[in-house]
Amino acid sequence: MAKNYLEWLAQDTPTQWWHDSGSPDEIDAAFAIGATGVTTNPVLTANTFKARPDFWNPRVAALGDEMEPDDRAEALLKLVATYAAERCLPIYEKTNGKLGYALGQLDPKQAGDAEAMLAQAERVRTWGKNVCVKLAATGAGMEVVEKMASEGVPVCASVNITVSQALATARAYERGREKAIKNGITPGLCIVVQQMGRLDDYLRDVAKDMKAGVSESDIQQAVWPYASAPMNSSNRKASTR
Repeated sequence: MAKNYLEWLAQDTPTQWWHDSGSPDEIDAAFAIGATGVTTNPVLTANTFKARPDFWNPRVAALGDEMEPDDRAEALLKLVATYAAERCLPIYEKTNGKLGYALGQLDPKQAGDAEAMLAQAERVRTWGKNVCVKLAATGAGMEVVEKMASEGVPVCASVNITVSQALATARAYERGREKAIKNGITPGLCIVVQQMGRLDDYLRDVAKDMKAGVSESDIQQAVWPYASAPMNSSNRKASTR
């Protein structure tokens, strides 16, 4: 039987791919064809609640109705992230923590508030040994990356539009990693999600809004240095031990 693209990717290349959904059925199907982790976020959480109410409604009902909106949002994210982490656990244990993580995202509204992000990160890190703290690669986020890295907590920096953000994440992680090693703590996983498709989309929107008449060729040339820049080991989905 011919392999599909993801099976080929997992079996015949060094690439490790993660599943981008919180749906139980989809997670199981993804692991069957080689996925090694699961990403979650508010949108994916809402989508799985809508797609599988039969599965999630009893769990959601068990939360009760007494929480403040932000607390409830975090509790809903936790439901999906911890379920995904449970499904990832066999891979995590088989690879001694190199693979098999689920991402637990911090509140996007707090992306510029290091103190609030750090407080939430301290809660998310307790969701499971294979839950990776996911946050935006902002200036405030770099403070959290360094702090989590210094304590051996796996971390994922998302919304990286430019190479400079990825490099800033790598530097913040390395500072934290050095502190962890100095204190006898095993360094955790560091992931950088480089989103190449966002910058060109943004430039197209700006050009259209300004009626600038910028050609597609100009946009591609503007994006090319970012898309083609070499990435170091801290910018890939691999752990640095």
